[in-house]
Amino acid sequence: MVQTVGYVDITYVEKIRQFLILTKPKKDKGGNHRPKINEYTADLQFLDADWVDFPLEGNDRRLEGLEMVHYDGQEYFLGLCEGNKCKSGRKGRKPGGGRIHVFQNEGTIWAHKETINLPKERITIC
Repeated sequence: MVQTVGYVDITYVEKIRQFLILTKPKKDKGGNHRPKINEYTADLQFLDADWVDFPLEGNDRRLEGLEMVHYDGQEYFLGLCEGNKCKSGRKGRKPGGGRIHVFQNEGTIWAHKETINLPKERITIC
């Protein structure tokens, strides 16, 4: 049986010549909604798929804005949480709770390492 996978974001990591593709959250074995990061070669051959160790509130919340950064000899994936404080409904629409979550690949899982709180005031870039 073929499963449909919804993709949220994609980034190309020049250093390792791979695409990382963030999926929409799916239920894991524990019943939590989590996304996966699928890894592909530069010519789009599938390599691996690992869970992101960050449960989301229902399947309507997502991490977006996938970006890979290199810092102090390490590689990290950054994801912007959809909904303030990663909440859905009214709580997620309340301004001032934007978050960027930092993850690092630990072999079979992308482990959550840090949360960056965004400023409460709106940022406008011209």
